[in-house]
Amino acid sequence: MKITIYDGGETIGGNKIHLEDRRTGLFLDFGMNFRKYSEYFQEYLRERSSRGIHDLLSLDLIPKLRIYRPDLIPSDVNPMEFPEVRVDAVLLSHAHLDHCGNVGLLNGEIPLVASPFTLAILKAIKDTSRSTSGSEIVYFSPREAKEGEGRLLLSSKRYLGRKLIFTDEISEELRLFLLDTPRREIEGLSLESIEETGLEIEAFEVDHSIYGATGYLVRGETSLAYTGDLRMHGKNRKKTK
Repeated sequence: MKITIYDGGETIGGNKIHLEDRRTGLFLDFGMNFRKYSEYFQEYLRERSSRGIHDLLSLDLIPKLRIYRPDLIPSDVNPMEFPEVRVDAVLLSHAHLDHCGNVGLLNGEIPLVASPFTLAILKAIKDTSRSTSGSEIVYFSPREAKEGEGRLLLSSKRYLGRKLIFTDEISEELRLFLLDTPRREIEGLSLESIEETGLEIEAFEVDHSIYGATGYLVRGETSLAYTGDLRMHGKNRKKTK
């Protein structure tokens, strides 16, 4: 198994860890690196949304890989210059932005594996917040190039969804919540259990300061355990042990 740490190796959070063996490629989280972001941005000073991933690539805030949503690539960015890595899914440990905040940039064809609690939290964040790449995890508004100026990307009036793979059974109420939106229909969003995927992954609930935190055991030529964030002192610490 080949392990590549694209981010998060020397910081708290910002995890972007890629695993690959002969059959499967996976990302373990794809979070925002707050330390790097703080060198350029503040609460009211953010990357230019109309430039897609241009600013984040230019500032080395995301890895230069051919894995991002095509609608976020302006005409002055050539993704063919970047290496392509296999990504069959992203295993998301929990809904804190330092672990999930860049997932919304990834190609919409890449499935997202997470606990039912985490999926519910991320869906609620998207439903109730303005559309930014950081919140566009469960579903997103595809951008369209401005006529005559391909460097500028404008939001459309459509919603596209991802394939969501849940680590445990979900209720009918949660299923309906994930598939619906208060504004308009989500195209292409689908739900699947982890058992249906054929991925050799086991998920384990762990204790953390947010509901739904999950660790994973990835089996392959070599097995690997990924804890995400966990704690040993919370009221649910027995789940971690």
